Amino acid sequence: MYCSPRLLAGLAAACSLAAIPRTAPAATFTNLYNFGTHGTADANNPYAGVILDNAGNLYGTTYGGGTSGLGTVYELSPPAAGQTAWSETILYSFYTSHQDGVAPTGRLVFGPGGVLYGTTTRAGGPGGNADGTVFALTPPVAPGAPWTETTLHVFTQADGDGGLPEAGLAIDAGGTLYGTTNRGGTAKKKSTGFGTVFSLSPPAAGGTSWTETILYTYSNTTRDGISPPTDILLGGNGPL
Repeated sequence: MYCSPRLLAGLAAACSLAAIPRTAPAATFTNLYNFGTHGTADANNPYAGVILDNAGNLYGTTYGGGTSGLGTVYELSPPAAGQTAWSETILYSFYTSHQDGVAPTGRLVFGPGGVLYGTTTRAGGPGGNADGTVFALTPPVAPGAPWTETTLHVFTQADGDGGLPEAGLAIDAGGTLYGTTNRGGTAKKKSTGFGTVFSLSPPAAGGTSWTETILYTYSNTTRDGISPPTDILLGGNGPL
């Protein structure tokens, strides 16, 4: 088969053009909000990512800040028409009593009715001497009313329980929450375990107590790792 020099030159040019990589558009960075710049009670030190509602509002947690300096749950709302600044609202400040836990570092998750679920890394329970909590934050029933915080579980590291949850939660279609703890479980080392994976099931009809189940305890004896600090993902047909 004969190909003219002109045809061969054209094919070579076309191949050369096809090999030139396309330049991706430049990314644009926009600073939406500076924490710790709006008074002593402002939120500060956000460790986790944020979640987004259908109106474009962002929700997250901070390790510090709030009225007691022990962490917050906050909301960032997009600018109003004609404005450029995002608006921060502190939905909840964790208290000095420590009974509701302190210092959240995990990502929040939405539940039915717009309820926010999350974890605190330390304290909780009567006396505030426990090892972290799982909490729910329920939206107000009237505009301008406060959000309502409810402690769903207090970690104690007793009887194989987990402790010090650093990560956020996942939620399934039935409302069961899943998460990890940095310590606790049945495998002990210097009075603390190597971490757990747990589930927390909603109360039965007419009940108020959530039910915790330890799904897995890390042992450090089967090369399974220790102290998981990350969020849970739900896979198809049940695997975590």
